[in-house]
Amino acid sequence: MPTGIYKHKNQGIHPKSEFKKRHIPSEKTRRKISETLKGRHLSEDTRKKLSKAIKGKHRSKETKRKISEAKKGKRASIATEFKKGERHPNWKGGITSKNTKLWRSKEYQLWQKAILEKNNYTCQICGDNTRGKLHAHHLWQKSKFPELMFEIRNGITLCKKCHKKIHKKKGRFDKRG
Repeated sequence: MPTGIYKHKNQGIHPKSEFKKRHIPSEKTRRKISETLKGRHLSEDTRKKLSKAIKGKHRSKETKRKISEAKKGKRASIATEFKKGERHPNWKGGITSKNTKLWRSKEYQLWQKAILEKNNYTCQICGDNTRGKLHAHHLWQKSKFPELMFEIRNGITLCKKCHKKIHKKKGRFDKRG
């Protein structure tokens, strides 16, 4: 049987030489591939495989910088863009609550840090010392005793779980049990 006269059935779709390892496709080819894939939705299985493939891999500072540069000036999505500022359904005319202003204040942040340090970053109920989950809790309510708001003696360190339990009881924490 003669060789070389039959065309390969996949010829014309993409020459194999273009997709060899370490071969960088031309800008024109990348644009064509990008246009072809636009609007495609990946299956759940494919997304899981892609996610698994990149887990544990760290990006270099250069790669992070490039990603950051590429995202600058671009909006996240049309769906979230209309929900910013005055266009958000919960917009109340630019007011910030008193509590939010308080939590953001330097004085309050210093008080929180002092309480956590005083209790050696340990929950005073269960003994948990997971730093990311600790809260500074006022023993006497801020609303009833505003003069004690920044007093170190009016604070105690609690983990998130114990802090929720305390507020469910609607009462003051009592060290006696």
